[in-house]
Amino acid sequence: MKNPWTLVKTAIDNHWEEGRQGTGYERFPLLPIAVRKFFKFDMLFIRMKEGIEVPAHYDFVPIQHQAVGYWVHRRFNIILKQPKKGGRFYIMVNHNWNRPDEEPFWEQWFTDKRINYFSPSHVEHGVTKIEEGERLVLSLGWVSR
Repeated sequence: MKNPWTLVKTAIDNHWEEGRQGTGYERFPLLPIAVRKFFKFDMLFIRMKEGIEVPAHYDFVPIQHQAVGYWVHRRFNIILKQPKKGGRFYIMVNHNWNRPDEEPFWEQWFTDKRINYFSPSHVEHGVTKIEEGERLVLSLGWVSR
């Protein structure tokens, strides 16, 4: 008989799905889709392996929510495993739109901590390339007015 933890690990390994950005990171949803849609809330693991990066982007609120008023996407991330090198979360906090040639100012929040909270629908954000190791995040997200 196989070790029960081996069976659990195999089930988990087979449940990962490709992330929405198409950059190679993987997601593991922890809630059924009906719950996510009804409550406008999700909870998932995000796994990034060596060589993966997520370029700066916005996570827009789905159009069905925009049609019924002003909604904001919020996300609370807990970094469970930091890579040995690279894989830093960053957000763009200041960009002078009157000077498009000027380099935007990037800031890393909580660079020495394992928790970050931000509004991905309102701030451009990303993760630098993972040069060594793996990054694992427990991510809770929701949309609200």
